[in-house]
Amino acid sequence: MPTICLTGNFFGGIMRERKILLAVFAVMLALALPIIAIEATPALTATRTSTTPTATTSENGQNQSSQQQSSTDYQTYTNSPDSVIQLLKDSEAAVKAASDNGMGVHIYEKSYFSIEGEATIFESEGDIMLPDRAKLTAEIHLPKREQPYGWDGGPLTVQAIQIGSTLYLKPSFSNTWSVFQIEKESDPVVSDVDLEAINFYDYIKSSSNLGLETMPNGNKAYHVEIEIDTPKLIEKIKSVMKPDKVEKYGSDLDKMKSSVVTSDTWIGADNLLVYQAFYKIDNVDLQLSCDDAFRLSNWGEVVDISPPVDAVPVSGASAGSSSV
Repeated sequence: MPTICLTGNFFGGIMRERKILLAVFAVMLALALPIIAIEATPALTATRTSTTPTATTSENGQNQSSQQQSSTDYQTYTNSPDSVIQLLKDSEAAVKAASDNGMGVHIYEKSYFSIEGEATIFESEGDIMLPDRAKLTAEIHLPKREQPYGWDGGPLTVQAIQIGSTLYLKPSFSNTWSVFQIEKESDPVVSDVDLEAINFYDYIKSSSNLGLETMPNGNKAYHVEIEIDTPKLIEKIKSVMKPDKVEKYGSDLDKMKSSVVTSDTWIGADNLLVYQAFYKIDNVDLQLSCDDAFRLSNWGEVVDISPPVDAVPVSGASAGSSSV
């Protein structure tokens, strides 16, 4: 999975006591969105057709050459299950290549997460230099009992920079950048190795390619809908967990089986990179709901992401990990 994990580190850290629910929740999100798992191998076997290159303009009016339909032909895909799976695999390969090549991209994300009537709203925007650099500004609305010390109760604005395994945070109530090291949990519910062995495509309950749609920047993108087979996924997760973890968290995992997990993803017809995605998780029994939307633009941009010069290390502190 990608090493960019600003949202996961911050969001997961402030809700750590709900560990098992968030662990499974994070796995479901990872499996609902193919761009999150980017280890796929290129398998570009689709038919080709012709189109006319289109000059595009970004939302701020600037010409975006990297966003243009840069080729006179692109792959086409049908609504057959095999073709939809091929499209998702090809998109994963394209995102992996972008990461391997250190490509930059602008990201906007807005998330709503509610459990037992308590809601967290997370909105962020910034730039990422794949595979492991990011600079974002986030606004966070947290339930009162999870608000950090020194917060006046209103929306919390946080500036965040990630460079490799180092995370820099500057909340709105502080004038100082704090430095954290991103560390993996020593005893995770599910190990990274076991998670990476789970094949996303085995847990698709239904999928549809709704065809080409025009994005705000003028580019064409395939609109793909997915629903996850949640009970099957939960059983797989339990099968790779250690026995003591199953004993401790098994009943909570079983409660997640009634979750409905869906996603909509827009994949560029010209470059197979992701432009936009929505995903949703609902579980009536657990009173859990999540809606997340993000938009990716300016693929190929070059952004200077450097550490703040006045950052202060936080002794003995770490930002945790987005791994579960």
